[in-house]
Amino acid sequence: MQSIRPADLTSLRGLELKARSIVDGFLAGLHASPLKGASLDFAEHREYAAGDDLRKLDWKVLGSKDKLFIRQYREESTLTANILLDVSGSMNYSSPGLIKKNEYAANIAASLAYLMSLQHDRVGFLAFAEGVLTLLPPRAAHGQASAVIKAIEAQEPSGKTAVFKTLEAAGKLFRRRGLVILISDLYDSGGPEEAMKYLKYLASKGNDLIVFQVLDRSELGLELDEPFLFEGLEDKDDVILANPELIRHEYRRVMEEFIGYFAKECVKNGIDYRLLDNSASFSLPLRAYLARREKMLK
Repeated sequence: MQSIRPADLTSLRGLELKARSIVDGFLAGLHASPLKGASLDFAEHREYAAGDDLRKLDWKVLGSKDKLFIRQYREESTLTANILLDVSGSMNYSSPGLIKKNEYAANIAASLAYLMSLQHDRVGFLAFAEGVLTLLPPRAAHGQASAVIKAIEAQEPSGKTAVFKTLEAAGKLFRRRGLVILISDLYDSGGPEEAMKYLKYLASKGNDLIVFQVLDRSELGLELDEPFLFEGLEDKDDVILANPELIRHEYRRVMEEFIGYFAKECVKNGIDYRLLDNSASFSLPLRAYLARREKMLK
């Protein structure tokens, strides 16, 4: 199955179908290659019986044998995973020809929720901007992934970002240790040090953490040629007219320092950090989740 490109997904409508397509394409490639550190613990097929979960049907086998077969997995264990999605105003941005950061992040979150449901993991969801906006406690029940994806679809990016406040609240809300996945551009109103402080706090409570920092490609290098009017997405009073040629060098230095701070501090504290721009393949976060999951269950 051909993988879906981020640029093809310019709307959040039909997000569940898109998530399934992303995951199905990813799994087709996963089973076709000897990927270490990201196993789905596939065991065997058995013939379909009335009442079986239709999501486990193997359509490839149907095509070759003209019978319905279910994919069975070795259920060695399950884990609790909470997805924290940044829906602040700064996520509502893209450079020409690319998917908006919030749409890219939403597709990651939805795909992870669907993949977690296939793993029978308990999936929780938290949307945030300056504080917690939506909270779905983790459950392994049938239909939980759909509930999470509907909650993701309902989000409209607006407001300021306060990652540190959200992580502080999450530390009090999450009663069960598990995997915490943060998807954000990390433009924190309290500064990177405050955000990192509470990432360490969550890790100190026994949680495993994955941080996906989602940025637009133009944010990484300020790839603009003409003078440009920069308008703040979180504070409409922030308006700056600047010539990219004159500020590009200093901008890149500051951005590299910003990204490097999180990369260095996360590694130092055992937190899995991944930088993603909005043209990167959706397989990257899915692989990171499976690898971390396998490590936790060993």
